[in-house]
Amino acid sequence: MNKIKQLIFILLLIFSLFFKGSALAVEDLGEFEATSQTEVDNEHSAVYIKEVEVLGNNLIETNFIIDQIYQKDGYIYDKKNVVNDLNRIYKTGFFTQKMRALPIRIDESNVKLRIIVEENPAIVGFTVDGNTVLSYAEIMSVLQKLEGKPQNIIAINDSIEQIQEMYAIRGYILARVTEVVDDPDGVVNFTIDEGTIGDVIVEGNHKTKDFIVKRNILLEPGAIYNENTTRADIMRLMGTQAYRDVKRDIEMDPETGHYTVKIELDESRTGRVSLGVGLDSASGFFGSVGFG
Repeated sequence: MNKIKQLIFILLLIFSLFFKGSALAVEDLGEFEATSQTEVDNEHSAVYIKEVEVLGNNLIETNFIIDQIYQKDGYIYDKKNVVNDLNRIYKTGFFTQKMRALPIRIDESNVKLRIIVEENPAIVGFTVDGNTVLSYAEIMSVLQKLEGKPQNIIAINDSIEQIQEMYAIRGYILARVTEVVDDPDGVVNFTIDEGTIGDVIVEGNHKTKDFIVKRNILLEPGAIYNENTTRADIMRLMGTQAYRDVKRDIEMDPETGHYTVKIELDESRTGRVSLGVGLDSASGFFGSVGFG
């Protein structure tokens, strides 16, 4: 499985959070219709919305739903606008597609617009697997605000970004949330890959023995990759004044999921400094850092 396929696979896992066996696609819901208990025909005369009523919500406040609705009290009833309102409610992420709008006639000129929604299953708790650098409490400081609310793919994706940013600012730039799965009891399970080093390879040292180079390198197989440690290692190597340039490259082994860190040395002497990084669609930051 190449890196692009891995990224697609992870996204499908996350998007399948709310609908067992199918991916959630947020799109315009053309099948939504504003239906009526009695005929409401506004083609020949204006019919106004006298009242908006929301039913079916338990955890999400009614005012939040009303805020998504364009067709407020006093507006002319328009079926197309009601369909758009249902789309806006759906795209908040808290509700299933099973929602409808019922315009109920009050008199010849007024209707009560009844919006019926169905909330996603509530989140009752979280489990986190794979974290060693960040504590459970630190990760829960991000996720705790989602407890007691309906599952929401938008909010969960935002939380994933926040967790990965918490890792990145500490130098753990390869850490990723790789899987999100919900249990029938409402517990949502997060799996984290923090970015384990599989091997450290030194190249370009034609004059210097490997063991001499590696004693200046704190990165080691089995450790979680940290960009700050790499920078310190490169500065130590440059401090020996034996190298014109020192670079690092990172590659993920698709079989193990671990990362190979390659240290490339140029033993010609000089005194310049260079830095370069890139972005991998599957693993995050990668590329080269050089001092020389």
